[in-house]
Amino acid sequence: MQMQKLKLFSTLFISLFLFNLCQGQEEYVIRITATNCSYLDGTPGTTNTLTGFVLNGKGVMTALHGVCGCRTIAAEDANGKDLGNLEIVQADLANDVALLTSERIRSEYQYNGLEYST
Repeated sequence: MQMQKLKLFSTLFISLFLFNLCQGQEEYVIRITATNCSYLDGTPGTTNTLTGFVLNGKGVMTALHGVCGCRTIAAEDANGKDLGNLEIVQADLANDVALLTSERIRSEYQYNGLEYST
């Protein structure tokens, strides 16, 4: 129970941090729709809608639990422009974070996006 609370707190903290970081940066906020998601509990074919943030030259960062186990992950920008089907290129299980990308994201945001440090 304590571990679940810690993970929830960690996820909320990261979300609030990113929300504050993105103030005034709406063009880098992406709407993600993950479909045909299956989970270990046997729930078939669910659809998840979540938010992602474009990282400069890397892709889109979002919550791993929202896209893991999904057959199709699509995205659109704040203006409704289709950014194509995305794929998970990196995942951090401990922090529930996924890095997604598509050819359109790589070309559209090659030199734009939120800065980050490693």
